[in-house]
Amino acid sequence: MCYKPYLYCFVCTLLMLAGCERALISDTAVIEAEGKQGNPDLVILSTRDIDLFNQAYDGAVNASNSTQLFQSNYIDKASPVVQATLASGRVTGISFQQTIGRYPRFYQSVRKTALSAIQGQLQPIRQALRDLKRVYPDALFPSVYFGVGVFNNGGKSLSQGIYIGAEFYTPDAETPTDELTPYLRQVRSGPARLPTIVAHELVHQQQHYRNQNTLLADAIAEGSADFLADLATGNVATGGPTYAFGQANERAVWLRFRQDMDGAARQNWLYNGFSGNAYNFPPDMGYFVGYKICQAYYNRTSDKIAALRTMLTISDFRKFLTQSGYGDQF
Repeated sequence: MCYKPYLYCFVCTLLMLAGCERALISDTAVIEAEGKQGNPDLVILSTRDIDLFNQAYDGAVNASNSTQLFQSNYIDKASPVVQATLASGRVTGISFQQTIGRYPRFYQSVRKTALSAIQGQLQPIRQALRDLKRVYPDALFPSVYFGVGVFNNGGKSLSQGIYIGAEFYTPDAETPTDELTPYLRQVRSGPARLPTIVAHELVHQQQHYRNQNTLLADAIAEGSADFLADLATGNVATGGPTYAFGQANERAVWLRFRQDMDGAARQNWLYNGFSGNAYNFPPDMGYFVGYKICQAYYNRTSDKIAALRTMLTISDFRKFLTQSGYGDQF
């Protein structure tokens, strides 16, 4: 994005912001603290936009002009990262009015649980950042922004920072899910998953790829994010059914992937939770294949830091696949 951070972030300001974690972060302070840094303890974890959503929800949920109120009181006031994520999905006040109308009891529950759920995970998230820094000392971190969307994005890595969609990860055991589609019930999870989700998105911030114009490249981009997040937190961000199916059917999945990997079509392998795929695989199977390629490369490389550095700066994805030796076993 075109937004550029200020260069005068004082350490004392960052320490104060890292400690308060939420709505005490003013608009100006958020802007001043933008940018990447190497200390995970100083990374801002902002819940400001959760507060904005809750205020907008309270005013709009029973109002005749709810579309306008969601637009003016949430979207228009949101932090730049949240605004950019909503804009990328063409989310407007109408989107919120329609989606909340479709899932009213679900969103009423999210309204009540999101803030406390995130706050309960701030220290585990902070630890995940520390662990990612331990695994990959070169890591630099932007600020992380929690917002509420319309199931448009669970996590997104932008030049200004990281977006995390609270509607995916903050429902509790009492949250009604019968309104949701089967896919949304599958991808929705509890707040304990947030550290891994944040770690996955932060890995994307470390990637500096060239020639990323094939399915193979995109699968490795997503798979490497899952792989490093797993090294740091012990879990992968992608849904469990995808990895369980991949492990049980690894050869068949690879043979299908090998046929498609040099092309530009992603619909059978990535970002296909709503659309399905021609192979009747679980969604996002490309994440699993990319993970296994990265794991194979990492396991056969003695210098682990160098292996990760190479993994995050690939210019020739075919060469990386060959060096990993992953396909040789099939």
